[in-house]
Amino acid sequence: MAAPQTLPAVEPPPAPSCQTHESTMELILQEVRAVGHRLEGMDTKISYLAAETKFIHINISDFQDRVEEVERRLTAVEDCFNTVLDRY
Repeated sequence: MAAPQTLPAVEPPPAPSCQTHESTMELILQEVRAVGHRLEGMDTKISYLAAETKFIHINISDFQDRVEEVERRLTAVEDCFNTVLDRY
């Protein structure tokens, strides 16, 4: 029987230095700040869209009121027309 072979020793990877951790943390912080700025921009856009939506809603309500007024006037004209037709 052959003698068992020994595997060469494997050296562990060098431990990361504090400087490596600091640069990684700085990169993470930069990404977090960038995401924060994008979120602020989105918040501004959402606020703008909310204001626009409210403005549109007010305009739609005003338009509906005007349509109802036109319908009332048309009904009055129709009633007058029918009254005239009934007379003749």
